[in-house]
Amino acid sequence: MIRYGTWHGGNGYSQSHDWRDNLECWPDMASVKYSLQRRFNMGRDEMVFVTIEDDESLTRRVERYDTPGVDESSYIDLFDIKSGEPYLRRTLGPRGGVRSEKS
Repeated sequence: MIRYGTWHGGNGYSQSHDWRDNLECWPDMASVKYSLQRRFNMGRDEMVFVTIEDDESLTRRVERYDTPGVDESSYIDLFDIKSGEPYLRRTLGPRGGVRSEKS
């Protein structure tokens, strides 16, 4: 099931007030976890950004990004794109894993 969300890189990154400004998608929950770990550990990732068009269709674009300075406070909020409500936050765990926190 495709997951939609926004990523925050931690203290060195600013964050948009509107979740639609930086909406990304992942094919499944395992990919969300891998993406969060990759941005922290390797400092780069391939991001699939999604734009919600006026007719509510989705347009995707793939971009490769360097993500320097990501710290342990990095997280990904997953959203229900119909309601705009977050339902889960994926955060880095204490030993390199990823935790899930319900919103």
